[in-house]
Amino acid sequence: DFRLLEAHVKKADVHESGWGFYVFGPNDESAAISAPDAPCYSCHSENADFDNNFSQFYPKLRQRLAASSSSD
Repeated sequence: DFRLLEAHVKKADVHESGWGFYVFGPNDESAAISAPDAPCYSCHSENADFDNNFSQFYPKLRQRLAASSSSD
């Protein structure tokens, strides 16, 4: 059963972090941005491995990021 969809969107003007968090429920056509003090922001800021994303949990993504940074 579909309960909700969370979207983590990179957009400079939505939050000081440059990221916005949105939650869509099963009957929502759109979603408002989560409050600036929502725990999503601090958790991603403090624990995410790369650019507010939990790439540490995705081996294929980690490989691509490593390859990308070594070619700079």
